Amino acid sequence: VSYAGMAVQIIWRGFTISVRVLVLALFASVFHWWVFVFAFLHWAFMTYWLISEGTHFCGGYSTNHHKTIEHLTAGRLKRSTINIILEYFFDAAIGIVQIFC
Repeated sequence: VSYAGMAVQIIWRGFTISVRVLVLALFASVFHWWVFVFAFLHWAFMTYWLISEGTHFCGGYSTNHHKTIEHLTAGRLKRSTINIILEYFFDAAIGIVQIFC
C-alpha cells in the first residue's frame, strides 16, 4: 500500500470512529444512563462471541521452539491455565474495542 493509500485509510478509519463516538454521545444526551446498559450488553455479547470463536492470541498452540508457558503432554501441545486466563482478558479487551469499531 502506498503512503497516499495509507493516509486515506487512516482518515477513513478516523471518520468512521468519530461518527460512532458522535452517535453514542447523541444517544447518551437523550437516553442518559441507558447508553451504559447498551454498551455493557454489547461488550458482553462481543466478548462471549470472541471466547466462543476460540481465539489463540495469547500463546496458543504455537510451534516455535521457545515455549515458556506451554508444555508438551503425551505428544500434544497443551495450553496452560495462565494462557487460557490471558486469552479471556484479551477477548474482554477486544470486546471493548468492538463497541467503537
